[in-house]
Amino acid sequence: VDHKPVWGTCAGLVMLASSATATKKGGQELIGGLDVKVQRNRYGTQIQSFVADLDLSKILSQDSERGSEKPFRGVFIRAPVVEELDNGKGVEVVGVYKGAEAEKEDIVAVKQNNVFGTSFHPELTEDVRIHVWWLRRVVEALGKAESR
Repeated sequence: VDHKPVWGTCAGLVMLASSATATKKGGQELIGGLDVKVQRNRYGTQIQSFVADLDLSKILSQDSERGSEKPFRGVFIRAPVVEELDNGKGVEVVGVYKGAEAEKEDIVAVKQNNVFGTSFHPELTEDVRIHVWWLRRVVEALGKAESR
């Protein structure tokens, strides 16, 4: 987690968080890597899974030829949400969901240095834009590692 590119989706985001709420009895073991607090299962049980348009323009605009203006359809299955950031540590919000509570956006994607976390499952859609963005970051990191 310290140096190589790491991407955690859904429960992976929880594992990469520095703290978590609404955890199972006895708490939640965490790896860390993202200085955020997450709430597990923010959107309820598996039966309450849903698909929604997300604003990922902060990262998808970096690959503008891939259609960054189009919303990304995120699949949420018992998904966590980022409740708090430790902004002094350089955590960047790169994706939000404007859900039922329109006055407040839920943070569903964050990036800190080489670590990326998403609340949703991008692998369950046919939209590859987020994967293209991620693979470009991995290739950049590999190039930097080789030049050391």
